[in-house]
Amino acid sequence: MRLTKKQSTNNTVCKQITTVAGIRAEARVREATSPNVVVEQGLHRSELDAARAEEGTKRARMQLETVERELRRVTSEMQRLARQKVADNAAAKARDLARRWQSALRDYQAHDEGRQEGTRLALIRGYDDGREDGWEEGRNEGWDEGFLEGRRAPKRGAQGLADSADRPP
Repeated sequence: MRLTKKQSTNNTVCKQITTVAGIRAEARVREATSPNVVVEQGLHRSELDAARAEEGTKRARMQLETVERELRRVTSEMQRLARQKVADNAAAKARDLARRWQSALRDYQAHDEGRQEGTRLALIRGYDDGREDGWEEGRNEGWDEGFLEGRRAPKRGAQGLADSADRPP
């Protein structure tokens, strides 16, 4: 079927109107959905940002916990080292005190040994002196007694000496 020129023009105009109406309708749809898309995109971006921020917060919390654990460990180590230092100082003082007491004990022992040696030497000297004094005293007494006895005894001649040699004392 063949259309007349007028029909054909009408048909073309209708198509154009339909096309224009379609374009306008599409534009209205786009205009109507465009704010929704923008809003949805903004919402999606906001959700992504919130998720990133939440992950950043979790990482920061984990780092904070790690740093706090490390701080507790270092604090504990410092306290242990402080206690060790106090113990080392106390041990050094104890060693120094023990060294001084040991030195004082050695000095006392040396003094005591010297005193004992002096006493022993004095006893030996006193014993020797007493022995010599006793011997001298005994000798002198015997000499004196013999001298007195010899003076009291009658004088004997050469004959008398020979007789006394035969007699037992």
